[in-house]
Amino acid sequence: MITKEQIIESLELRYDHSSARTIFTEALQKAQIPTGKASFSIAEVEALGNALLRVGDRLDRVLVAIKGLIEQEKAKEEGAKIEVTQEPQEDASKTESAPSGEELQVEPQPKKKKR
Repeated sequence: MITKEQIIESLELRYDHSSARTIFTEALQKAQIPTGKASFSIAEVEALGNALLRVGDRLDRVLVAIKGLIEQEKAKEEGAKIEVTQEPQEDASKTESAPSGEELQVEPQPKKKKR
């Protein structure tokens, strides 16, 4: 779920502290989303984004931030679905680690000469 605070932080990219909250409330009303909620589903945030276009102006940065929140939430949900549907598999690269107590030594790359 995407929280109210995350959405308001996105709105604060465009508006000051109190204006962000006012625009948020107006957009919730336009989207017909209850105003007392603390977190929102992806569908509600998408509806809120569409409502913001009717309420505010010059919202490019805000809408990009909100789309980012939506994409993060979708990725989280996909990750949760994958974890639930798939059995964990042993990966050979994970089991071949350095013995405990020793750190891997990485040699620095030589600098390239300028031509």
